[in-house]
Amino acid sequence: MNEIIYLYIAQFARTNLWLDNLAVLIATLALYFVPLALVIRIFAEKSWRRRWLFAAELILAGILSRGIVTPAIRFFYEHPRPFVLYGTEPLLNETSNSFPSGHAAFLFALAMTAWFYNRRWGNWLFAVASLVGLARIFAGVHWPFDVLGGAAVGILSAWLIHRLLKTDLNSAPPAETTENSVPLAAAGQSQEQGS
Repeated sequence: MNEIIYLYIAQFARTNLWLDNLAVLIATLALYFVPLALVIRIFAEKSWRRRWLFAAELILAGILSRGIVTPAIRFFYEHPRPFVLYGTEPLLNETSNSFPSGHAAFLFALAMTAWFYNRRWGNWLFAVASLVGLARIFAGVHWPFDVLGGAAVGILSAWLIHRLLKTDLNSAPPAETTENSVPLAAAGQSQEQGS
């Protein structure tokens, strides 16, 4: 199934120069424009707390997905890229193992993190990440399952970071407490009632 889908998509490569250039553009430049768009989105947040949490989650999810999990999988699981297996000339230069797609892992991690903060932005970024994955299959550097694996790594990494930080964006900061863990406001009310 993996090969069938790959061959169907890859058959359109090198048939139209404009299409080839568009695929290369999408497959490479999105890696720069998506983070830039997210920086703009971070500064659009009105709350400083939300800005810091959003930035921290984006950075940590990106590092975990692309910098830790993807290289670890590639270290233990060697899978050749399609152009190596078929002896074809890819539209992009890549040398490392194929599975999982590092681009997909990174972009889906960013998309999932954005989705936690703003569903509409997250949905748009999921669409962009999917388009990049498709372009990289078209370019001959990834199998469809590489992109799906990268998407899973990215989504799970973002979810894990979100859970570890236990981000509750709608909650107020916790009230100050006394030694007996009674909120100060409640303690003050009980003292007033007692006097």
